[in-house]
This record gives sequence, structure tokens and C-alpha cells, in this order.
Amino acid sequence: MKAKNNYAPIIAFIISPILSFPLIMDLIASRRRYAYTLLAIIMGLVVYMYEPILSRDLARYYLVFEEVAKFTSVKELLWLLEYKGDYFLYSFSFLLSRVGLDFQFYVLIVTIFNMLLLFSIYKDIIKAYFLTKQKNIILFGFFVAMIGLGWVIGVSRQFTAFALIAYCYYFGIIKREKTPNFIILASMLIHFSSVGLILIYFTAKYIPIRQNLIKVVFYASFTMYFIPNNFIKTIISTNILTSSYFSESDVYSDKLEAYTLTANDERLEEINNAKEIVKIRRLLFGTLPFLMLVAITIFSKILFDKFYYFLFIFINMTYGFTSIHGRHLSFLFIVFAIFYIKQTLEKKEEKFYFIIPFFYMILLFTNFYLLYKKDLQNIFFSKNILNWISILTKEINYDTLPL
Repeated sequence: MKAKNNYAPIIAFIISPILSFPLIMDLIASRRRYAYTLLAIIMGLVVYMYEPILSRDLARYYLVFEEVAKFTSVKELLWLLEYKGDYFLYSFSFLLSRVGLDFQFYVLIVTIFNMLLLFSIYKDIIKAYFLTKQKNIILFGFFVAMIGLGWVIGVSRQFTAFALIAYCYYFGIIKREKTPNFIILASMLIHFSSVGLILIYFTAKYIPIRQNLIKVVFYASFTMYFIPNNFIKTIISTNILTSSYFSESDVYSDKLEAYTLTANDERLEEINNAKEIVKIRRLLFGTLPFLMLVAITIFSKILFDKFYYFLFIFINMTYGFTSIHGRHLSFLFIVFAIFYIKQTLEKKEEKFYFIIPFFYMILLFTNFYLLYKKDLQNIFFSKNILNWISILTKEINYDTLPL
């Protein structure tokens, strides 16, 4: 890009941030470091305008904010925190309500924060290498696909915890820089399920274990897929140390059932008609990417570290708990993307380097589009995307969130 044209994307961003997206992506392909910040803001603004259906966690967060905003003192907040573990969600919601901002600013700020953390990893990986615009945009698209746009638009508390852990993992273990441990411990205050990843992090960082032994346990952990789920749950439930952690899975498993009981007849018909489609989609967009990941881990020349293997073992061991297994598998995708991009550049693998990124981009972006098709249409075919004023004046009515 010529120097005289460098200001065009910035001017476009100032006028219409979301419509400037193609120009911002060209800046990223050209390795303009500030472009990642602009893209993070764009993603935050998209989520700012997103009206979630009631079955999604984000809709519940909106309703939580409405209740927290009614608090008149810090004492009421502290009383709530004694019984609830969502310290970050409730505390930040209370803070925003005190200064007169609504929950849309929560999702805007948190989304920007999450993406800046993750983009900082990608920027650091590629900074020492020469990349053509084509190769850079492929690797960046792959990285974003593996992050999971469903996590991004849902502003999940667990995703924020994942972003913190991924940041600490990359800079603290891979880069071996001095990353304060309190940063990764803070993820536990955001979402309790990060306890497992925190234990994996400290084990991988401070406890010396032979790689060969880890690989033996890694291969052995695949036997969990042949053990009946009920048997695994019975063992877990009898252990006091693990029962409370894994009981979270049952809470998430009950959400769909509760939602179907409250949905209207039209929505119930849609749910019933979609069951077979869901099975096929789960096979195509869930099982296939995982099997590909297993094959790459076992047969490729990529050198994975202890953290990666520990994480994979943990995921295999929690196979019987669908929610925990699936959520941590999403985090494994992020860790895998870090390894793949880093070692592709280090080994200068020019031939076929794009096959795996394309495979995952097609599957994961397609899955995201199918899941959020109506939501994306409501956002991008709305007059609200035209400029800053129309975006920031877009209001989410908590009482009329769609089913």
C-alpha cells in the first residue's frame, strides 16, 4: 500500500467503522500493527448491536445486568457475590450501571479486550518473519477461525477466561517471559471452569515430567471414548474434589430442556424439525475437525509441548461431560493454531501450508454462519451499521429479546 493511501482506511473507519472492514483487513494483510486494534473495535461494535435469542447465555447476561442495575449500594453487590461465583460479570455490570452506561458497553469493552489479547499473540508470532499479503491473510483467517466467532459474539465469560489463559500460556510458557501468575489466576474469578486449565498451566510450567511418559498417557486417554458415560459420571460424582467442578456440566445440559419448555409452539416445531440437521452438523462441524486434530497431533511433525498434551488428555478424560469437553476442546483449537502458525513459519513450510488452514476456515466459518445466519442478517442489513452515531444509539430492549 502506498504511503499516501495509508490514511484512507483510517478516514473510512472514522466515518463508518463497520463498513471500513475490507480496508482494515487490507491493512492487516499489509502488517499494519494498529489495524488489529481497529479490527477489535469493529468486532466489539458488531457484538454491541447483536440481539441474542433467549436461549443464549448473552441474553441471560442482559437480564442479569438489569437486576444488578437496581442495586443502590456496594453492600448489595457484596451480598450477591457471597452466593454467586460470577465476580467479574456482576462487579463490572454494577460499575457500568453506576456511571450510567448499559450492558451494551459491557459487551463492547469485553469483546475489544478479548480480541486485543488474542491478536497480540498472533502479532508476536509473525513479527520476525517476512510474509506475503496472501500468506498473512490466510494464517490470520485461520487464527480467527480457530478462536471461534461463536465465542466472540456470545461474549462468554469462559471465553474471556480463555483469552487470559492463552495470553499467559503463549508469553509465559512458549516465550518464557515473566508473566505474573496473578493474571492467569484472575481467570478463575471470571469463570470457575478455568480451574482445570490453571492446574494444567502450572503443572506444565513448573513440574518436570518426561515427554515420553506424557505421550503414553496421551495415547491411553483415548480409551475414555470406549467407556460408558454413566460409568464415568458415577465415579466422578463419588469424588468430593471433582463432583462440584463437573456438576457444572449438568447445569448446561439442562439449559436446552428448560428452553424448550418455555418456547412457543412455532419455535418448538423449528427445534424438532432441526434435530436431524443438528446431528449431521455435529458430525460435520464438530467430530470431523476433532478427528483431524487428533490425526495431526499423532502423525504430523509439529512439536507440541507439555501443556498441549496435558490439555488434550484432560479433554479426553472429560468426554462423558459434553459441556466441559466441548468448551475445552474449543480452547485446544486456539492452542493448536498457535503451534501450527509458529512452526509453519519457523520451518518455512511453503508447500501445502494452506491446506489445514483452509480446511478449518471452511468448516468453522460455515458452521458459524449457519448458527448465526439470522443474527448476522439483522446486524449487517440494518441501517444502524452506517456510522458511529447510528451504531451507538442502537438499543437492546431486554424485555423483547427474541425466542
